[in-house]
Parts: sequence; C-alpha cells; structure tokens
Amino acid sequence: MIDLVLSRPPSFDAAERHWSDTAPMGPAYLLGAARGQGLSVAAVDGRLDLHESIEETAAKILAQDPSVVGISALTVEFSRANELARHLKLATAPPFVVLGGPHANAIPLQAIEEGTHFDAVVAGEGESVLPRIVRAILAGQPIPDEPGV
Repeated sequence: MIDLVLSRPPSFDAAERHWSDTAPMGPAYLLGAARGQGLSVAAVDGRLDLHESIEETAAKILAQDPSVVGISALTVEFSRANELARHLKLATAPPFVVLGGPHANAIPLQAIEEGTHFDAVVAGEGESVLPRIVRAILAGQPIPDEPGV
C-alpha cells in the first residue's frame, strides 16, 4: 500500500497532447513535500504517459493500492478528472480522492459543486495541506479544516 499517488487525467486531443511531453512542476513539488514528511508516494500521469483511456489511468493508480489520490487538472481537463475520480471510487476499497491544480485554484466553488466524485478540493499551495490530509486519512481522522480545503 502506498500513502499518496498524484495523477493527471489522460489527454485525447492532439492539441493537448502537444504539451504532454513536459512533466508538471506543481505535482512534482507536492510529491517532494510529501516524501520529505515521510509519506510513501508515486506518480501516475495519464497525460505524460499518453494513456489511451481514463480506465487505463485508473487501473494504474489502483495497482499502487493508494490511501489517497491527488488529481491535478486544468479547466479543460476537469470533466476527465471527475471521470477519473468516478472510476477510482468503483474500487473495492476506494481511495480518498483530492482535486487540486489550476482548475481548483481558479474556480474552487465550481470545482466543489461539479466535482461530484472528489472527497476534497484543495485551492492554493498544497505542499503543506496535502500531507496533513494524507496523515489524517491514514490515522482515520477527519481532514483538516483550514483555508484552501
């Protein structure tokens, strides 16, 4: 079992795939912060790895047996991120799923209202908040009630 998997949904559009050859810095910072706090982490990037379907990305995430999954999404990716979360929630032991990234930062209330398959939405800098969310989930406690969550 792994504590945290960070992911992005796959891209099916040629214009979006043009930008798929670059690893995103935000999730890299989050992984570094979580690892620095002693959490086990992994990345499954549907966009960077050119996954052919949302189901493929979900299967690769679930193969890690994560407690928490963080999904970063641009606004153009939001519906795919929500669909990815839906597939993760179909698992026998579904992970706690958090949305973050540019969409959550730009319009957090809409992300909360329309992100029907997310357990939490994080707006703002996640490097300190996300590890606290993961630790709370691992301890069976409620997630922290703080700005940005």
